[in-house]
Amino acid sequence: LAEMEILLEALASKATPLYRALMDKGLINTSSFGYEYFEGPGYASVIFAGESRDPDEAARMIRTEVDRLRREGIDQKTFERARRAVYGQNFSVLNSVENVANMLASFAFADRELFEYLDCIANATAQDVNKRLQALEVSRSALSVVSPIEEKK
Repeated sequence: LAEMEILLEALASKATPLYRALMDKGLINTSSFGYEYFEGPGYASVIFAGESRDPDEAARMIRTEVDRLRREGIDQKTFERARRAVYGQNFSVLNSVENVANMLASFAFADRELFEYLDCIANATAQDVNKRLQALEVSRSALSVVSPIEEKK
C-alpha cells in the first residue's frame, strides 16, 4: 500500500508532468481530479476520477504516462519528492484525534498497523515503487463515464 501511494503521488499529483499536461489541455479541473488505490481480499484497483470535457483523451493520457514510466522508471528525485509528500500527508493526519481514530479503524479492518505503515513509507525505495509500477496492468483498465440525463422536450 505504501509503495502504491508513493507511485500515485509520483504519477498524478499536482506536481507531476501528467497533471500539468491534463490541466494545460483543459481535460481536468483542480476541484474534481483525484486518484485512489484500494484493495481487499483478492483484489486491488487504482481509480482516477474527476470531471472532464474529453474523458477518453484524459484516460488515454493517463495510460500513456503509465506506459512511459514503466519503460523509463521513476527517477530518484521524483521518487524522493513523492515519498516525502506521502509521508507528510500521512503524518499530518496524526494532528486530529478524529482522523487518527478513522485511520486506526480502517487499518484494523485491513489487518494493518498505522505506525508500521508510516515506517513503510519512510523506508520505501525507488526500486520498490518501480517494481510496483511494473505490476500495473494498463491493459485491464476501463473507462466509466457518467453523463447527465438529457431531458426530452
